[in-house]
Amino acid sequence: MHNESDTLINFAAVNVLVVILGCGGDTGFTGPTGTVSGKVTFKGASVPGGCSVVFTGTTKTEGVATGTVDSDGTYKLSEGGVAKVRVGSYVATLTPRRRRRRMKRPSRNT
Repeated sequence: MHNESDTLINFAAVNVLVVILGCGGDTGFTGPTGTVSGKVTFKGASVPGGCSVVFTGTTKTEGVATGTVDSDGTYKLSEGGVAKVRVGSYVATLTPRRRRRRMKRPSRNT
């Protein structure tokens, strides 16, 4: 059975469009780089803040860029802590933030 979080992850991985503009950067990569930012929505609403966005390159020339979704659904990616991403083709994945599970208190039998 799929829950809404599974659907959200699948939706984001298939329907994220990335435009990378600019060049330069300090990631050690000498090819073109750019900045990446955007907004993630699901069924017309922003996804919850705290979700992780990961862009994984589809070839060896791209890296892995990560970001965190803000409360308004926006994100900015960085690669190796630098706000520059290698130009190329990526697969995007969205992971919901983990919720803390509340531990049940043991019942007191008196």
